[in-house]
Amino acid sequence: PALIAPVVGDLQACPWGRGVFTSGQADCTARCQADAQCNFATWYTTVDRSSPESGHFCGFSSTCDRFCFDSYDIIITPIRTPIRRLDSDGEGDGGNGQGNGDDGRVASASKDPHFKFAHGGRADIRGEPGGVYNFLSHRNISMNIQFEAADFVWNRRTVHGTKIAAAYWTLLAVNGRTIHVNIEAKDQERTSAHTATVHDGETASLVSRGGEPFTSSNVRVSMDARNILVVSDGSWETTAQPSSFPFAQHNAGKVLLDVSAKSLHDIAADKLAPHGLVGQSFDGDDMDFDGAMDTKRGNETTTTAQGEGAIEGKISDYKMATPYSTDFLYSRFAKLTAKPRDVAKLTGRKKTRTKVRSANGAIAGTLDGGDKFF
Repeated sequence: PALIAPVVGDLQACPWGRGVFTSGQADCTARCQADAQCNFATWYTTVDRSSPESGHFCGFSSTCDRFCFDSYDIIITPIRTPIRRLDSDGEGDGGNGQGNGDDGRVASASKDPHFKFAHGGRADIRGEPGGVYNFLSHRNISMNIQFEAADFVWNRRTVHGTKIAAAYWTLLAVNGRTIHVNIEAKDQERTSAHTATVHDGETASLVSRGGEPFTSSNVRVSMDARNILVVSDGSWETTAQPSSFPFAQHNAGKVLLDVSAKSLHDIAADKLAPHGLVGQSFDGDDMDFDGAMDTKRGNETTTTAQGEGAIEGKISDYKMATPYSTDFLYSRFAKLTAKPRDVAKLTGRKKTRTKVRSANGAIAGTLDGGDKFF
């Protein structure tokens, strides 16, 4: 086996690196899937001369394919398995159609829930259990999401948080018909068995995995073989995917929705700026903001972050009266023109979209929790 001396303080060569002992490769992957900010993981079988905790090790990297450790003497790596770069929804680049939120055209929310905005900003938003909030509002399209209380059990910790339990769309088609779509995450039901309901006037139809899509002029609703529901109107492609909880062995039968919105048109040239929790980040520039995140550690924690600093106004401004409502403080559904949000009022950490990648495609990421860090 190769001997790798620890890299300590070499910030230029390796600006960031952390790791955690895990029970194996599957656990390493699950940890990255569970963390919306984890983008690349490498799994090792290790031996550490200074610690009895030798065995499986999961390293999380940022822009380089090696890690910075401060308590290892020697790491012996007979097995080195890179895990492909993961999006917050647990798939690789382009793997699920939901995108990674770093190209200026895609934003998403996943797991408990971690939000990625269009230009790379991030925030956690707990919402209010049972509350329905606007995710995207633009001309003739409104997508709302419903939060539900949920416990996320890790190997050695429990997070009392929320999940996205349902998604609702209202679309005004070019032919003048109003289309309503909804999908719910149903615990104890296989993710592949989930269906969406489409209401076209008094007619209701189901859209299922690999089944016939629904179409009405420019509106199309389909569900692909990966069980991703896609709702599009020609200007936007929005998705919702029923997904099992991270660490499935500890959260048997639990299901949530991972959702996304992708712009299909030139936002900068549109006189109507979109809005909503993620819609507002499609503002035609390359600037975004990191908002509040749940960073508390311990065996048992409760999420509290509401996206403060990354969203205009406050979370209650986005709460909807009913699942299919289109009206709220920043609604764009029935408008022709509206300016983008006033970024001068945002208090989060300002960031400009960049694409820093190593030879293996890894980009910056952080670790959201674990057993023991170095």
